[in-house]
Amino acid sequence: MARVRAMFLPVTLWLVAWSVAACSSLDAMYLRVAPNLGNPIKTVAILPLVNNTNDVGAPQYVRDELIVRLQALQYAVQPAQQTDQILRDQLGITLGRQLDLATVQQLSAALGVDGLVFGVLDDFATKSFGLLTEKRSRVRLSFVNASDGSQIWASGAGVIGRIRVVGGTAGKVAAGFEAASRLEAAKESTEQAQKTTGGQSAGKLPGGLDLVPAPWFTIPTVEIGEEPTGEGKAKKEGGNVAGGLMVGLGEQLVEKAAGKPLYQEVRLMLNLLLRPDAVAALEAAALQRLERTLVGGRARSKEQLALEIATKAAELNTIRLLRPLPVGPGAVHVAPGPAPVGNQPLP
Repeated sequence: MARVRAMFLPVTLWLVAWSVAACSSLDAMYLRVAPNLGNPIKTVAILPLVNNTNDVGAPQYVRDELIVRLQALQYAVQPAQQTDQILRDQLGITLGRQLDLATVQQLSAALGVDGLVFGVLDDFATKSFGLLTEKRSRVRLSFVNASDGSQIWASGAGVIGRIRVVGGTAGKVAAGFEAASRLEAAKESTEQAQKTTGGQSAGKLPGGLDLVPAPWFTIPTVEIGEEPTGEGKAKKEGGNVAGGLMVGLGEQLVEKAAGKPLYQEVRLMLNLLLRPDAVAALEAAALQRLERTLVGGRARSKEQLALEIATKAAELNTIRLLRPLPVGPGAVHVAPGPAPVGNQPLP
């Protein structure tokens, strides 16, 4: 157990450092955005998200993070508390799934904004299979002109983060789990794209969200453990498994304590949606680093590295097809109302 603890501490510290560095570099992209003075959409209300997950608090958490980013993209975002109070008092709406009970014109008249953001949260969960831990977050968004109901922009994306045990028989089994998971995610992305291409909205989701695909993307897998050799091989392999479980649990506890569940996944997901051009540049650089690692023959599974490179290359092509959210005109104030929810500076 001492060996497991010794392995757990540096890996956890590395995870924290990596997440802060990665998310800071992604979030910094918002600080360089100049206002688009020709954009007539100045004030925006981000409506409650439709929740297709088992996490009751997740939609509001993602909504709060979205508010921060739209403000950085030069929009005046109506505080969530104010939006919710108006919806409840004037239209009797308290949940995202009830938004189809009102027309865009009714929402516009009640909220008094230029633009409406509809959304559906499809995935938000951490699943542990013992040898492999997966964290998934996926959302679809639609930005609508409140004056005529026309869709200005729509996009969707999901992000999967993984922690996997390596070394010995357990490592081989975990690698098989991960390969199957990657194939399943790729298949799901393809099927969803086919279903949403060229169809007409059935009105099952507000804002035409039923026609918005949400492909999966991945964060580089965190590998825990080492190849067991020599005496006590079985014990070392058991330590790898225990270490993987501890790191997965430890990360969840840290995120929960900070009130930031699925920290990396949510931020990358929103950045992919709102600023895919900037993310593509970062992903291209990451792909080059992986390719150099493979050529350099450093101590890492070549098969796993080749799989990661192939996944990254395919995802980069998909990212380049995503359309960024149009930048706002530079508004910084909204009508007085209750204090904003989640209206905090960028992390």
